[in-house]
Amino acid sequence: MYQRDEWKLNDLLDFEKKDIYKSVYLNKYGYYELRRQNTREERNANFEDHYFQEYSGATYEKVEYPPDELKYLQNQIEERAYVIEQTLTKTGASGDYSLLDIGCGEGFLLQYFHDKGKKVKGIDIGSYALEHFHPSLLPFFEKGDMETLLPAMAERGEIYDVVNVDRVLDMVDDIDVCLDKIKGIMSERSILVIKVANNYSNLQRMLLQKGEMKEEYWLDDPDHTGYFNREGMIARLEANGFECMDFYGDTFVDFQLINPFSNYYEKPETGKAAHGTIVRLQNMFHDISMERTVEIYRMLGDMGFGREIVGVFKKREG
Repeated sequence: MYQRDEWKLNDLLDFEKKDIYKSVYLNKYGYYELRRQNTREERNANFEDHYFQEYSGATYEKVEYPPDELKYLQNQIEERAYVIEQTLTKTGASGDYSLLDIGCGEGFLLQYFHDKGKKVKGIDIGSYALEHFHPSLLPFFEKGDMETLLPAMAERGEIYDVVNVDRVLDMVDDIDVCLDKIKGIMSERSILVIKVANNYSNLQRMLLQKGEMKEEYWLDDPDHTGYFNREGMIARLEANGFECMDFYGDTFVDFQLINPFSNYYEKPETGKAAHGTIVRLQNMFHDISMERTVEIYRMLGDMGFGREIVGVFKKREG
């Protein structure tokens, strides 16, 4: 069980969350949500007709990841696998485990676990990214949204030891419905791994308050419905019958926002260099010690840091 939250960050007055923003409200779980949200049908149509089509035509046919970026992606996946296998040892599902990747995108994580000999399956609203980067994984792919596919999978008796959900739960119209459907493909030993953007973070709110950022640049209305933080993610999952097993931060590019010369929101021309800087640093951390790097990320995540945050959960007993 998750044991590293002896102190409460929100007890510190300077970091108190306030319901003061025009487009989002502070919900009862302690994170922000859009005041007006797209329907599920509008969301799916937008992703299918805009995001994936645009990426297929304008990005994937022209751009491949440079070596440092590809190494960064692989390091993040290796760190994820390390956390997953540590947690599965605690739940009793270690060894020859299976993995479902919800929102599998380009398929890098799916490919990693497939290469390790694990039973894998990926689902996503579109297939363009997977077709470009990992077409050999298409036999292990199903196209559609989780609200439709997961109940059908549960009816067929499909159960997965690991359910991985990257950058998805902050875009759904009803997170409680989605979590309930995810439960249907999990056993008591299974784990759920969730990665979302860390928005309206302590760092972002501080910079807004001090006038060092002029607007909420991360606001993606209407596509991002939820703007999570550590406390809010854990509270929402606990309310849905889950127990937090682990938590860590990732992608620490936002530290550079403090420096006015590398504040990539206010100076967009510095964005590429800012991203390149954190890629090199986090690759170096990983090369020195992957295990110690994960411990650093756990400590930073506990303190609310990371452009992205990752929570690991299992179904609560009883």
